[in-house]
Amino acid sequence: MPNLLWLGPAASGKTQACVERVRQLARSAPLTPIWVLLPDGHQIKAFRRRLMAAGGAFGVRVGTFDELYAEALAQVDAPLPVASEPVVHRLIQTVLDQLADEGALQHYGPIRRRPGLALALNDLFAELKRSRVTPEALLKAVAESEPRLRELAAAYARYQATLIRVGWADVEGRGWLAIEALERDATLCRGWHIVVDGFDSFTATQRDTLRVLTPRLASLVVTLMGEGDLSRTAHRRFRSTLAALRDSRLDLSVEALPARQARPLALRRLAESLFVSGVAPTVVDGPRPAIAFLEAQTPALEAREALRWLKARHLRDGVPLETCAVIARDLGAYEPFLRESAQEFGLPLALTAGSALEHNPAIAAFLNALQLPLTEWARRPVLDLVRSPYADLSGFGLAHRDAARLDAVSRAGQVIAGLVQWREAFDILAAMESSTAEDLDDEDAPPALPRGSAARSLGDGLLGLLSRLAPPPRGSLRSFVVWAEDLIDTVRLETALAHFPETEDRDRAALAALREVFAALILSDEVFGQEQGLTYAEFHAELRGAVAAARYRAEPRVLDEAILATELRRARGVPFAAVAVLGLAEGLFPAPLTEDPFLSDDERLAFQEQGLNLEQRLRSDQQSLFYEAVTRADRFLLLTRPYLAEDGEAWQPSPFWQATRALFGAPVARVRQGDPRASVDAASLIEALEAGGGAASVAAHVPTLTHQRAVLAARLSTEARGPHEGDLAAWAAQLERRFGPGHTWSPSRLETYGACGFRFLIGPALGLEPRDPPRLGLDVAQLGTLLHEILERVYQAAGTDELEALVAALPDVAAPIFAAAPRKLGFRPTSLWARQQAELLEWLAGSLRGLAEIAEGFTPIAFEQRFSRLTLDTAAGPVRVRGIIDRVDRNAAGELRVIDYKTGAGHLDPQSLLDGVRLQLPLYAAAAAQELTLGQPVDGLYFALRKGEAGRLRLADFEGVDPAGQVRQGVSGAIALAAEHIGVSIAGIRAGRFQPAPPATGCPEYCPAAAFCWRYRPGR
Repeated sequence: MPNLLWLGPAASGKTQACVERVRQLARSAPLTPIWVLLPDGHQIKAFRRRLMAAGGAFGVRVGTFDELYAEALAQVDAPLPVASEPVVHRLIQTVLDQLADEGALQHYGPIRRRPGLALALNDLFAELKRSRVTPEALLKAVAESEPRLRELAAAYARYQATLIRVGWADVEGRGWLAIEALERDATLCRGWHIVVDGFDSFTATQRDTLRVLTPRLASLVVTLMGEGDLSRTAHRRFRSTLAALRDSRLDLSVEALPARQARPLALRRLAESLFVSGVAPTVVDGPRPAIAFLEAQTPALEAREALRWLKARHLRDGVPLETCAVIARDLGAYEPFLRESAQEFGLPLALTAGSALEHNPAIAAFLNALQLPLTEWARRPVLDLVRSPYADLSGFGLAHRDAARLDAVSRAGQVIAGLVQWREAFDILAAMESSTAEDLDDEDAPPALPRGSAARSLGDGLLGLLSRLAPPPRGSLRSFVVWAEDLIDTVRLETALAHFPETEDRDRAALAALREVFAALILSDEVFGQEQGLTYAEFHAELRGAVAAARYRAEPRVLDEAILATELRRARGVPFAAVAVLGLAEGLFPAPLTEDPFLSDDERLAFQEQGLNLEQRLRSDQQSLFYEAVTRADRFLLLTRPYLAEDGEAWQPSPFWQATRALFGAPVARVRQGDPRASVDAASLIEALEAGGGAASVAAHVPTLTHQRAVLAARLSTEARGPHEGDLAAWAAQLERRFGPGHTWSPSRLETYGACGFRFLIGPALGLEPRDPPRLGLDVAQLGTLLHEILERVYQAAGTDELEALVAALPDVAAPIFAAAPRKLGFRPTSLWARQQAELLEWLAGSLRGLAEIAEGFTPIAFEQRFSRLTLDTAAGPVRVRGIIDRVDRNAAGELRVIDYKTGAGHLDPQSLLDGVRLQLPLYAAAAAQELTLGQPVDGLYFALRKGEAGRLRLADFEGVDPAGQVRQGVSGAIALAAEHIGVSIAGIRAGRFQPAPPATGCPEYCPAAAFCWRYRPGR
């Protein structure tokens, strides 16, 4: 029986002909082994389905070349374990370390521990194996080359030698061993029938296998896509494959298979005319065109629209889901968008290549937990673990809600990292039963912290967890793996997965893959284990690298009813009823050609001249891949492209898009994010809601959606309006009660409203505040408190206002305050704390000199004077104010001057009072006279401690015109102006007027609404 190569165009029935041949062989020679070789598991399943549909055949083996290699080795009793990806990664890393220790890795030595290097070398070594390049041949070829190439060859040789020494094979290497076994024993596989289907190219190992097998086989059939002399551009890849088969001395008789006519005219036209010049366009029209074109604004929207189109084909045209496919050159770029949309649309999705294990959220959360010791138990990662949905920490008395309490503990205790800091924070709180602190001038209430026994219990739970997560400092790879596996039970990862049924199957598949990685690491440790052991950091790097090399496959519950998502090279050979091809934009498909980072095309060409069969990377056969992709469709084909790049520029179409468009006069649909959609085209409940669907189940949600739309419309308007941007007039009665005559105000709250009503609403009114993480050193508020206290104590200790005495007393007064400051104020000093203290002393000495220069006959008589019953007559009625006066001075005539210390130097001018954003000085002057009865104030000023000078506002010589046009002068005028501003503010607050009003100089970064206010403008 002659050995045949069946050559046929797309959809010519090559696979069906193989099915019929297999069945005929099984009938005529039932005891003769029959093998069908296919590229991958997906094509194997598809072929088996076809074979079963045709009636089946006993004794037929359907598998890959790798399974054939395993069978050949088993027949000569030479089976070898195949190293998995994690084992190969571990082996390559060991080889790099060995060569570096021997001084033989100068070029790659500095980066040998980067996980990406081992992964890239894995790909290079696999290519060398596929190309049948032996280590000896490569070493000879680079003997006179630069060190970079010699190091690659040495690593490849050491890698192969180690595999041989331990009795293992990698995936590609098993083919080498099978060929050697076949060459030694001519009886192996004698009389077999082999059918090879679905390939568009063959590796050197596969070609050599067929070459050795051909003389002893009863028959061989190989199928290949193409027609005629394969001169079409679309057939370039197939032409190269046929030439390579002939160069391998395979004696195959070529038989042409005719094209089928069962497919729609447009799809036949596409297969016949793609990349053929001078072809007149064909008009494609109708409600269900066989070929459709779609332009989407972004790749995310592109993936979404492709799945919508496939769902429509399933529901409207009766296309089974298992005959639908999404094809992309690089599926990884579309995978998250496809998963998200498939879940929303209720579509089962199967990815042929699986997913990267390190990107699974459950595995990522677990790996982050393993990284905690390397972060020295940093605050944020610890909190992330406690709140993680992939951890059940009930065994330690911790729940997800405890993350908020731990957050408060870490902020109060200024926990940056380290078990010592965590333990110290809990010890402090455990010793406190309640808080009696009162701050009359601070609108921020102290956080709700666990104290006493509650703090002790919470601390015991967290510290117990962290203690369990603490690894041994050094150990074997096996011991670390066993320890890490135990942590899966410690954090009860599997229990946590059951709480999320919608993702449980996916995450359990990922967890199973992680356990396989653990098993592979233990296995590799038996062979490659280091006598001195590993540090935990080295183990963590090994594990991260192994996980980065691993993938997992989360199959739908019913795989035969899932849409296939695949890359181009995996889409060959299997027809689908409906196919969507994504990414036909410039730079996506065809992809830009780049050289290999290890071996340039010039180097590959030089190796070819020395007999090494390494293909050049800058040869393009993407036209053939595109031809294969679009000819997979039997009934419907959708071609899509994104038209807008990330920078907002137009994204040009791919030449393949343009070549296809030139063949058809079909309309092109263009979809933008946010375009209105008819309810009939809604693919999910959410879209039906957006379209205002009339079904009862949908209509119930319409009020909520309408409300949300109104919120969005209000926020997008030019003018701030509506309750979500501060218009709370509808709640005026409640605001009147809360902020009525009995309410006591602080100057800072009144200033906040004067600056921006929305900031007042979010901060003082609603009690929200930015949650900045703890950091080393003093913040602005702590710095101000510290400087205020030192200045007060210096004047008290000196007992005089003489400058020399004050400056002399400063160091001794400041020393104990500095020493107690970290614990008292709640901050962790930096390593520059000692230097900072010296700098603060210089500031304070400068402030003392500046205060002495403006003494003007005044001497300090009181510091930190609290008041709480100051009452002002305003247009809104009597208003009660409380606060703290930093300093009160008196002159010989008994007149008073109030001073307010400021750490910063902004808004200390008269205009700030006129604008109503600085009201403290006149309020402090009124309090000194009215409530504290210290005397008659005749002046007041702000003093900038950092600059050591007074601000430009002086109450004694203040003069300005209020909004009503009335001239205000002196202290009394400033107080009257402040009362006027306060009256306006109180009236606005009670009326619910909280619209945002960004100042001309920009909003402060500490505004509690900075993260979400649509009117926020950063300060200049």
